[in-house]
Amino acid sequence: MQLHNPLPWACVLLAPLLGGVWLAGRAIARRVSDDGALADVLAPGLGGAAWLAAMHLAARLTGSFVAGLAIATVVLGLAGFAARWQEGPLRPARAGGRNRDKWWMLAGALTATLAIAPAALGWAFHDELWLTGHMSIAAQIQNGAYPPRHLSFPAFELRYHYGFSLLCAAVTALLRVPLEHSLDLVTLLCWPYCWCLLWTLGERLIGRPGGPLAALALFGGGIPFFCNLEAPPARSLLGLCRVDGALLNPPLVSYFFQHPWTIGLPLGLCLLLVLQERRRPPGLWRYVACAVLLAALALSQIVLFAALSAVLLVAEPLGSRDCRLRRCGGVLAAVASSWLLARAMGGFFAPAPDGAELGLVASLGVADSLRGTALYHLQTFGATLLLGAVGLALLRRERLTIGLLVLGGLGVPNLVRYAHSWDVAKFGALASLGLGVGFAATAARLLGLRWRLLGGVLAALVLASCTAAGLAFAAVFALRLEGIPEQVYHHAPVALAPPDVAVVSWLRSRVRPGEIVFREPAVGLGYAQHGGLAQPWIDHNAARFDFGAERIARRERLLATLPRDPSAWRNEGVRWFVVGRRDQAVERLLAAWLQAGDAEIRAAIGPLWIAYLR
Repeated sequence: MQLHNPLPWACVLLAPLLGGVWLAGRAIARRVSDDGALADVLAPGLGGAAWLAAMHLAARLTGSFVAGLAIATVVLGLAGFAARWQEGPLRPARAGGRNRDKWWMLAGALTATLAIAPAALGWAFHDELWLTGHMSIAAQIQNGAYPPRHLSFPAFELRYHYGFSLLCAAVTALLRVPLEHSLDLVTLLCWPYCWCLLWTLGERLIGRPGGPLAALALFGGGIPFFCNLEAPPARSLLGLCRVDGALLNPPLVSYFFQHPWTIGLPLGLCLLLVLQERRRPPGLWRYVACAVLLAALALSQIVLFAALSAVLLVAEPLGSRDCRLRRCGGVLAAVASSWLLARAMGGFFAPAPDGAELGLVASLGVADSLRGTALYHLQTFGATLLLGAVGLALLRRERLTIGLLVLGGLGVPNLVRYAHSWDVAKFGALASLGLGVGFAATAARLLGLRWRLLGGVLAALVLASCTAAGLAFAAVFALRLEGIPEQVYHHAPVALAPPDVAVVSWLRSRVRPGEIVFREPAVGLGYAQHGGLAQPWIDHNAARFDFGAERIARRERLLATLPRDPSAWRNEGVRWFVVGRRDQAVERLLAAWLQAGDAEIRAAIGPLWIAYLR
């Protein structure tokens, strides 16, 4: 089943300009660092961050995704080519150890990607296929109007960090890749990029052996295997269990598949690499790079945006022991401008539909008891908690930066709880990342022992104990072990029958922003996933978007009672009805409305009728 891509074919003409976007990122990176290898690694992240933020802002100002895509790609692409032209002829690359390390890094990235490819290609994770999930958000963006709206209450702008969905929609426009495949493509490109970024970060903070060791932090995790021995092995290996009321934090590789992290993690690692580059005096472009990365993070992953803003404010002046006006003023301007830009960008900062309560409640400990909290940390972090903490003291520099990540990642979940969801535990992923760099430093020190055999054995034990959970997570999906819970990890989106495929394609160019399409729930979810068409149905996540209980209850009453008064449906935004042979109750409603002149039949496709409520 493949739906028609509604985006203009002319968008493919913009694809060659992506090279200019990369060159724009490279131009910024070369003004941040004299190290050519570091600049090459940073170029995709800086260029991508600028492109994503510019695309969102332009699309938001024009109200058109296509216009935003064209403006951002043309402006940044031409700017990148102009910057490259000004640089003059390229110098020949220098051979030697650094080039050999680069090829080893790329080989490691390919191997790590092969390890997670079965999970990426064979499964849809977490919030990818919800009614208002990443696939449906990207499909809605494909329809052209911008910014996206909530798929159950489309009268309201989507209050979410949807940078990943925006990027996937852009890929479908430029490369004509089917929507479902674009999610996998972006995921499989971001993973090896994260590997290369962590490798580069490890080399700079630990030394040459630290590169591959730090990259293994992507598989860092605890020992969740004994949490629920009565459950199927797959469930235990995935760490899906509670300890005294607290749901265990999964390994970092699992977080990567929560798609805000898919794009947020590489952007955050780029920011850490910019921050650790202190060999030249701070200049304007250093803080431009920080502001661009933070602005893209605000649209892509709100936890990383908030945490790294705070880390940047503290670590930039104190980490260099140089708090002169130039450095302190620069970092303050970068963070302040990124927050102001984030407010203007909407996304997670869009107005709450029914008034937002902060929802943060002071609470000491993650679990309901001190013993439960201790067990939670033991099983969530395992050996990484000790070995990572030891390694922080062994870092060559940026101990404050990585230490703040760990301290904040551990402190926030232990001091506050979020009333609406478990999401405050996502700060724990920051601790996993920082501790991953730490256990890499510990392993590197062991490898440097005078007794090389002993050091090698001890380093292998360190790596095995700290990465077992992440590797097991990937193995569960590669081996398709029995017991994988399909309410969390889905095989595929809803498969639509040919008449429904034709209806979705027909509706996408006709449904206006804010209008809802009524289709029976089992099929209507597919209308949202493949066509970005808002549905009247409500999933369990509606309250997380700050929709009030009264609004949700009113919608539920409408769907339970199916009132004959057409104004009750209009007030909820339900204007389109797709009716098949099994929809007898809705068919009777439509018959009454057609007779009264309140509705009209717009089309008939196979056994399906498409009606519009005037």
